[in-house]
Amino acid sequence: MTGSAHRGICFLAAGLLAALFFSCASVPEAGRRLTDYDILLKKGDGYYFMGRYAEAAAEYSLAVEIDSRRPEAYRFRGLALLALEEFEDAGKDFERALEISPDYAEAHLGRGILLFRQGKYPEAIEAFDRTTELDPWDSLARHYKALACEKVGRLREAVEAYKGYIHCAVPGDDATVEQARKRIRELELSPR
Repeated sequence: MTGSAHRGICFLAAGLLAALFFSCASVPEAGRRLTDYDILLKKGDGYYFMGRYAEAAAEYSLAVEIDSRRPEAYRFRGLALLALEEFEDAGKDFERALEISPDYAEAHLGRGILLFRQGKYPEAIEAFDRTTELDPWDSLARHYKALACEKVGRLREAVEAYKGYIHCAVPGDDATVEQARKRIRELELSPR
């Protein structure tokens, strides 16, 4: 995916997770018919956006049963499990998605958010760096990287990540962009 799906979406907490679902991974290519796999992903997305994470995970599990060779259902199920705070199973799903497709930027992003939520900030930063290597326009990875860098005292890196986030953000992210600008000012004024 190119990142265009979540360039304009950058909220905190659960809103950040929801942003990951705006991906072309669950949208069939033009002219291609929807398969049962695609339909299950869409149903899962619907449950996810209603906050019904267990039901979303169940739909994604059915998609995995139909085609366990595709990474999207693992990533989506990982996000639903992450929302349910089932961290161990979410981690397994992100890892499985990456086994199938090592360059799947969104799976690296999901794994990074999981590591962030677990307080494993250095590992999360690595996952966010890998995400932006694969998808330079991923504003969500840049925002989370900035937060993780702050947690471990890598303040210069946090400033650069916030600047990257601002550069990648699109109209509609105004409040989060303003928060990032404020953090940059605060960090640049703080003693190092």
